[in-house]
Amino acid sequence: MIGRFVRVGALLFVLSLGLTPRPATAESDPPTTQDLTPYLDLVREQMDRYPMMNEEDAYKLLFQATRGPGHYGMSYGPVETWLRKEVEGMTVDSTQSDRMVEEIGPHYSRLYLAPYIAAGGSIEALAHAQIESAKSQPDPARLPKVWDELRLSVANYSLHGLDLARFDELTELLKANEWPAIHHSDTYQQNYQPHYRVLTRKQVSLLLAKMNADPRND
Repeated sequence: MIGRFVRVGALLFVLSLGLTPRPATAESDPPTTQDLTPYLDLVREQMDRYPMMNEEDAYKLLFQATRGPGHYGMSYGPVETWLRKEVEGMTVDSTQSDRMVEEIGPHYSRLYLAPYIAAGGSIEALAHAQIESAKSQPDPARLPKVWDELRLSVANYSLHGLDLARFDELTELLKANEWPAIHHSDTYQQNYQPHYRVLTRKQVSLLLAKMNADPRND
């Protein structure tokens, strides 16, 4: 069973692509259980929407909701190149998303590429929005606390669909790799074709305002 998760370490984004981690910031006030509730509700909501989610996908969701897109890097060139390659490689199935923006927690959203491009969105503008979003300074201690709280929900059966043994195996690997960014599971990718970028809510609003103001999108 461990074999299912050994690829987690390999799923770290490589530095050769210009993807550099953000420096951690100190936490002033530890989050309370009440502070963590929106993240647990987010997992439940996403599991209802995407029933093929597994433990890896739940972790990726919480990583994005608490730490944002900083793992993508801060240099425009690599960010724009990686984004353009992904757009060019999308299949017909990638257009099945019925929404452009999906809020993930209090601070961030997923902006789906296919509907964004179909609506006349600019790759260059999105790359800049991604970099601006990466400048946000999330609390680095929040992710492991949310993850521990999610484990309690799995253990007491208040959250169905995740397996406690697999959850614990994944947790050991995540801790050993210092809570890395990982990819979606193969099952999730095959079923949902997830092509999106994580942005702050502010950057999403600014990006959509630019689209609406562009006369080419009339």
